[in-house]
Amino acid sequence: MRGLCAGFFICVERDGMVLLHGFIKKTQKTPQHEIDLALKRKRGGDALKKNIGSSFDSWFSEEGIGEEVAASAIKHVLARQVEAAMKERSFSKAEMARRMHTSRAALDRLLDRVYDGVTLSTLRNFAWNFVKRPYGSVIH
Repeated sequence: MRGLCAGFFICVERDGMVLLHGFIKKTQKTPQHEIDLALKRKRGGDALKKNIGSSFDSWFSEEGIGEEVAASAIKHVLARQVEAAMKERSFSKAEMARRMHTSRAALDRLLDRVYDGVTLSTLRNFAWNFVKRPYGSVIH
């Protein structure tokens, strides 16, 4: 998912906007087949009305990009939570890594909002040391 970028085609109509098509861009140039699909949907008109009121989650799934979008969103949220924990405690990256029992490089990968190769060990160390647990201690 490195460098993830979403492309959207939107049609503005008298009574609102219609999202015609969305896809994950993997290059600078928009593929012609993505443009053609959006134009075909725009010409279809009434076929678009079936999606009025549907959620973005269901739309992303129908487009075949649901899992990729969800994974990217989770990584962004996690990176923000780590940044917030560091700021709240006034920790440097070196101190945060030490308290997480991990390397500075592993912390940098966790803070990188698009890098998706973070290990389960790094996630566990962050969660165990910095996520508030409402149920008290956990037996492990």
